[in-house]
Amino acid sequence: MKNVKNLFLTLMVATVTIFSSCDNEDVSPDLVDEASVAAEAASSIDTAAFSNSNVSAWTEIEEADLPQSVLDYIADNYGDDEIDHAWVDENGGYVVLLEGGTAVRFDNAGAFVEAIENARKGRGHRHDDLTEIDAADLPAAITDYIAENYPDEVIDKAGIDADGNYHVKLENGPVLIFDADGNFLEERTRGDRDGRDHDRDRRHADDRWTAIDIADLPAAITDYIAENYPDANILKAGTDADGQYGVVLDTNVALIFDTDGVFVEEKAYHEHDGDCDEDEDSDDDDDSDGEDG
Repeated sequence: MKNVKNLFLTLMVATVTIFSSCDNEDVSPDLVDEASVAAEAASSIDTAAFSNSNVSAWTEIEEADLPQSVLDYIADNYGDDEIDHAWVDENGGYVVLLEGGTAVRFDNAGAFVEAIENARKGRGHRHDDLTEIDAADLPAAITDYIAENYPDEVIDKAGIDADGNYHVKLENGPVLIFDADGNFLEERTRGDRDGRDHDRDRRHADDRWTAIDIADLPAAITDYIAENYPDANILKAGTDADGQYGVVLDTNVALIFDTDGVFVEEKAYHEHDGDCDEDEDSDDDDDSDGEDG
């Protein structure tokens, strides 16, 4: 009888153990991981700023996975603000959180939709975020260094990062970085970014136009060029996403025509960066604007 009782107790303990194990494992590790990934967005942004969106359905992506049009927009409009996080939202659009706290939204074609200020969840400063201070509060070692090395410059603004380093933006010059004791660390100039902007502009120009054979240009276009630019030769031609034609002449001129081959505008063309300046229209534009091809 004692053995039967012990066996009964053993079975009871085993049963409780089995059910307890099931309770602890009712969510699979895969589901937990998916939930963690979905919750990542909420850990970085203030979800209240996106009350019309299902933030938990966003998928975080790398900056390199953003469309070029998104990267171009950010560079053009938020040049001094780096990308912190990026997501694809529940509708296939893109959300980009900048280190300064602004979130910029784009549709699934990469076109700008809206910008939301102060979208970052309040988690303190990141390394690159600055707390602005008055120039008068800078250590004497910093102001002395600037007076000696940049005598013609005026301090535009200053700030302290999370490591206690000072960042000083000169009005017409670079950003100077100093350590917590006021010792000079490095200089960051606009030129550091200009190289990236130049490459971006070239990519933008290349992405906009699809090259075509000169022989494939409509007769209306070649006739227009022969009549209005008799001494010029066509170097290259292309079409853009809207079906417009672009033609580059060997006189550093780019001509734009609509889908029917009707002249639209003339732009100055710079071979070194593969782009056109819209503000350098020549007199030929005015003289021939009313002509059709």
